Amino acid sequence: MERLSIVYFIFATGKANGGHYRSLALTAEHMAKYHNVKIIVLGYTYSHIIQDAPVESQFVYFNGLNISSALRKIKACIDGNSILHAFDLYAFFIVRLLRLKLGNKIALTKCGGPNPKGYFPKVRNLVLFSQEDFAYFSVIPRYNSSKLYLIPNRTEDFITDTTKVEEIKNRFNLHTYDKVILRICRISRMYQKSIVQSIHLHQYANDQGCKTALIILGNVQDQGVIDQLKNDLPDSVFFLTEDRYTANAKEVIEVADWVVGTGRGFMEASAKSRVMFAVSMQDDLPMLIGTHNFDQAFAFNFSERIIFEKQHIVDNRIDIIKLFSKAEHEASVKKQSLVWFKEYFSIQGAIEKYGSMYKDLLDDTKDDKDLVLHWFKFIRANLGTWYRELRKLVK
Repeated sequence: MERLSIVYFIFATGKANGGHYRSLALTAEHMAKYHNVKIIVLGYTYSHIIQDAPVESQFVYFNGLNISSALRKIKACIDGNSILHAFDLYAFFIVRLLRLKLGNKIALTKCGGPNPKGYFPKVRNLVLFSQEDFAYFSVIPRYNSSKLYLIPNRTEDFITDTTKVEEIKNRFNLHTYDKVILRICRISRMYQKSIVQSIHLHQYANDQGCKTALIILGNVQDQGVIDQLKNDLPDSVFFLTEDRYTANAKEVIEVADWVVGTGRGFMEASAKSRVMFAVSMQDDLPMLIGTHNFDQAFAFNFSERIIFEKQHIVDNRIDIIKLFSKAEHEASVKKQSLVWFKEYFSIQGAIEKYGSMYKDLLDDTKDDKDLVLHWFKFIRANLGTWYRELRKLVK
């Protein structure tokens, strides 16, 4: 196997601990077994997830205006033979500029989220995590000459931090409950719907006679959301927001019996053979995932945009009751969850696909107008960050 030089790029701001940072860290770690790999973090903060990854990495401050200085620092450590692969739109802006100067082969990964409603850059090599995105870009004339690669998000098995799990169990007296539900996400308006559905699941299970606790685990990004959510909640709903638990939240998944998951979080919970729920577009309860509806959820990368069949929504409440009324049914669901992890979510399958892709990349085209539009997109998206950074300096 030819050993390639691959440089990954990602843009970071705030705590920089979202799922796509973990996806990149894991992908780079495994690609480094076969190729020369480096990660360059652009933006305002050096993501601790990338720093902690067993791969060479570098931070370059970039705010959209200091283009020359950022390019100068990056060019000092790469050459025209390196493949440049961005894991978000903002990092891809710098990658496009580097291609113009050095002639590199380049690629972009759209890690998830809804289909773009506004500007999305021209790109010849585009990696997509979901069938939803693949179907969308396949019919857009702008990408007729592009290569689209469907490489779903992947994860790997990992070690549970039993000390933290016991801490949480003792802190919330979880041994007094029949079932524990877990939702791991940033506490913000973006994930409010999934949190609300988790609360409804908790309420429904309790109403049906199953004494259930719910843990919402994640960083608080919008205090107004958590204040609103806490109104009139029972004592058996717990918010866990300390960095000790949120920094690597997957380590405590086994504190729960049931997990309401999205994207990468769904896959990580399946690795621990949990009962899995996905957010439903049509109902106030999350959907219990089984063999009958797995494909629908997988097509949308287990996002909050899944549209389930009407009969599945009707049957969902009965299926939930079976979880705690028939022990063998819950055991079967948990077993199937682990099967999905091994068949669909393991990282090794993705590594093989990336290796094939890098050998077959198309040359990107020069489009000055689109590059300017890309820069405007970056500037507009970063106005809020500029304001917050300026306030810090004033203080």
